[in-house]
Amino acid sequence: MRHVIVCLATLATYLPFTSPAANAAPQQVPDLGSQVRGIFAAKCVECHAATLHRPKGKFGYILDLKRVAANPKIVVPFHPETSKLWTQIDEGDMPPDDAKEGSLTPAEEHLIHLWVEAGAPAPLTISASAATVAVPDAPAEPLPRRILQLLGKLHVLVIHFPIGLLAAAAIGESWWIWKKYPGRSPFVRFCVMLGGAGAIVAAILGWIHATYGGFGADAGQAMMLHRWLGTTAAVGAVVTLGLSEWDEIRKHRSLLFRGVLFASAAIVGAAGHFGGMLVYGSDYFRF
Repeated sequence: MRHVIVCLATLATYLPFTSPAANAAPQQVPDLGSQVRGIFAAKCVECHAATLHRPKGKFGYILDLKRVAANPKIVVPFHPETSKLWTQIDEGDMPPDDAKEGSLTPAEEHLIHLWVEAGAPAPLTISASAATVAVPDAPAEPLPRRILQLLGKLHVLVIHFPIGLLAAAAIGESWWIWKKYPGRSPFVRFCVMLGGAGAIVAAILGWIHATYGGFGADAGQAMMLHRWLGTTAAVGAVVTLGLSEWDEIRKHRSLLFRGVLFASAAIVGAAGHFGGMLVYGSDYFRF
C-alpha cells in the first residue's frame, strides 16, 4: 500500500511539469479596441474629431469608442451588417475619396469589421500617447483665407432669403391664378426681385463655404447635389426675375414666367434639403 501512495504522489508532482497545457504560454487576447481606435485616429479625425468646431454629421467623438458603441445609430454591436459605421465603410463612402489621409486599407477594414463583430469593445489599455491623440495644431491660416472662411459662413444666413422669398412668390402666384385675378401681382414681383438678388449672393457664398468652411473633406453626394442644385436654383431665380420684368413691360403675365418660377422654387427647396443633410446628417428625417 505504501508503494502505491508513493507512486501516486510522484505522479502528481510530475504531471504539472509535463502537461502541455500547463507549459503553454498565456494566450494573448487581441486588443481590437486599441487597434481600431488607432485606425480612427489616423483616418477619421479629419471629419469627426472632438476638436472640430463643426464635426461632420454632429459626430465628433470618433475616438471615444465606448460612446460610439453605445449609439445604435452608428454601431450595432455584434452585427456589422446593420451598423451604419460598417456599411458606410463597406460601400466606400467613408472615408471620402478626397480624405487627406486616404482610404482604409483592406486590413484596416477587416479589423473594424472584427471589432463590431466582437461587440465593439473598448480599448483594454490606452497608452499615454494614445490617450492624448488629437489633430495636430494647424498652422495659422493666412488672412485672405480667414476672410473667405468668414464670408462663407454668411451663406447660412443669406440662403434663407431666396428660399423663403421664392417660395412666397410661388404661393402668391398660385393664389393669383386660383382667384383668377387679372394682371400681375406686385407682391410676387417684390418677392422675385429680392429672391433673385439673394439667390446670386447665396450661391457665391455657398461655393466659398464649400471650399473653405470645412465641408470639402467629407463632401460626398449630398454636397455635390446641394452645390449644383443651389447653383441651378440661383440661375433659375435670375431667369425668373428677368421674365417678371419682361412681363411688366408687356403688361401681361406669361406661362413661361409661371413655369420657371414654380420650377425654381422647387429646386431651391431640394437644394435646401441637401444642405440640411450636410449639417444634420442623412438620417435626420429617418423614423
